[in-house]
Amino acid sequence: MLALLVVWRILMDYGIAPRVMGHELEIHPLLAIFTLMVGGAVGGIVGIYLSVPLVAALRFIYGRFASPPVGATVQGRIADSPEPGRETSAMT
Repeated sequence: MLALLVVWRILMDYGIAPRVMGHELEIHPLLAIFTLMVGGAVGGIVGIYLSVPLVAALRFIYGRFASPPVGATVQGRIADSPEPGRETSAMT
């Protein structure tokens, strides 16, 4: 029974969980495993639980505030063009 539990935990911790979290959070599974290992080494159990959400938050903040190169397309539009809904009307 103990061997079955060990195999189950290894499968869940290193196989299934990083793939599911990586898909939902758009983080590569190897990055999720790496953050879990670093979080465990740095912060113990608390570090393991906080490492993936911290990396996901940092990835979101970087993606939100990092400026793309001039002329690059971002979601089908040119980065220099104004965002939809922010156009100013000359009539108002």
